[in-house]
Amino acid sequence: MYANRATLTFLSLALAGLPACGNDGPNPSPPDASSVDATPRPDGPAAIDAGEPIDAEPIDAGLPSFNLLDKLRPSDGKANAEFGNDLAIDGDRLLVGAPSDSNQGAAYVFEDADANMTWEEEDKLVAATPTAQDLFGFDVDIDGTRAVIGAGGDDTQFDASGAAYIFERSDAGWDGGRKLTAETGATQASFGRSVGLFGDLMIAASSIDGTAGAPTGAVYTFQKLATQWIELGRDTPAAMTGDELESIYIDGALMAVGMNEIDRGGADTGSVYVFRRGNDMWTQVDHLQPDPTDTNDNFGHDSIVLAGDLLVVGAKSDDTVASNAGAAYVFEKVTGEDRWAQVAKLTADDGAADDAFGQAVAAGAGLVVVGAPNHGGQGAVYVFARQGGAWGQVKKLTALDGASGDRYGWSLALGAVLAVGAPYETQNGSRSGAVYLYLLD
Repeated sequence: MYANRATLTFLSLALAGLPACGNDGPNPSPPDASSVDATPRPDGPAAIDAGEPIDAEPIDAGLPSFNLLDKLRPSDGKANAEFGNDLAIDGDRLLVGAPSDSNQGAAYVFEDADANMTWEEEDKLVAATPTAQDLFGFDVDIDGTRAVIGAGGDDTQFDASGAAYIFERSDAGWDGGRKLTAETGATQASFGRSVGLFGDLMIAASSIDGTAGAPTGAVYTFQKLATQWIELGRDTPAAMTGDELESIYIDGALMAVGMNEIDRGGADTGSVYVFRRGNDMWTQVDHLQPDPTDTNDNFGHDSIVLAGDLLVVGAKSDDTVASNAGAAYVFEKVTGEDRWAQVAKLTADDGAADDAFGQAVAAGAGLVVVGAPNHGGQGAVYVFARQGGAWGQVKKLTALDGASGDRYGWSLALGAVLAVGAPYETQNGSRSGAVYLYLLD
C-alpha cells in the first residue's frame, strides 16, 4: 500500500450556492485505431430548460454539503501522467486512470479502509508487459474486488488494436491482471477505449470492428467462467453501418451504447442505444436521440451514465447557450416499458463558448452532476436536482487552488463521495493530474 497521499484538509472551495432557479484535452481519443424498431422515440415529455424558474421549496433543502474532503495525487506522481483522466467508484474503493503515466499508463486504487472518509492509495495497477502509448487507464471501471482497465492503444494484435485488463483483489492484494483482446481485432480498432464491469460480466467497446467491410463499432462481452474470462460475443446497434462506437455503460441487465457519428436528424447528431440482457444475450430495446436534434453536438460521444430509472447523456459541443458550450440530456424510463423518454435538457446558468459542459456526467441519490472542464479556463462542475417535477441547477463547484488549463471536471464519479478529475493539474509537473473528493453529507 502506498501511504503518502496528498492531504489538503478542507481547502476553501468556490461553491456558488445558486438560487432556486432553474456526466475523449487530456489524452485524445485512442489512436485511430434481436430485431427491434430503432426509430427514435421523441414522444416523451418536452425538454425542460435547466434555467427555468422552479416554484417549489428552496431547491438546496436537504442537499449534500459538497464540502471538499481531500485532494488526491499518486505517491509517485509525475509530469504528463494525466492522473484523473477517468474515474470509477464502488463502495469504499476509487479507481483512477492515468493513461500517460511513463508514456504507458497506469491506474491507482484508493480505499477508505476504515470507513472514516480517509482515502488512501492502496495499489498501483499496470500492465504486465507495458509498452509505449498503450493508453492503459484511458477508461476504467470497478465493481467490488474487480477492476477493468482499458488500453485502447495496445499493439498486441495489430497497430492500436487495443486490449482490456481484468484485475482481481484477494486477501493478499490485487493480482497482476489478465489481458483480454477481441477475437476479431483490427488495426486502429482501439478495443478497450471504453469499458464496463458488472459482476461476472465485462464489456469493452471497439471503435471499429474487423468483421465489417466499412469501419463499424462493436461491443464485446466477456464472462468469467470458473477461472477464465471467455468472450461471449459482439453486439452492434441495429441499422448502423460505418459509424464509430464511442462510449458504453453497464448497470445490471442494462447496457447503454453511445455512437457519435450517426447521421439521423443531421450530420453527426449522435445516438444512444439501450440493450437489455436476457437468456445470455443482449437485445436492443431503445434508440435515443436528443430533442431537438442538431449537428455535431457530440451527443453520447464521451459520457453516458445509467442510474436507476435515469439515463444521462452528455453533448459537450451543443450550441444552445453558446458555440460548443455543451449540454446534458436526462432520460427517464417509462413505467412498465423498455423505453426512455427525455425529461430535461440541462445547461449551465453561466455557460460560455467552448466550456465542453457534458464532457463528463454522473448521477445518483437524486442528483445529476456535469463536468465543464474548459469553463473559465480551469474548469467547473455543476450539480442539478429535481424539485417540483423539474430539474434545476443547485451548485457550482470550482477548485480554489485551480489554474488555467487544469481541466477540472474532465471526469466524474459519484458514490460514497463525489470525485472530480483534473488530469492537467500541475503540482507534480505539467499535466500530472489530481482528483478532488467532496462530501455528500
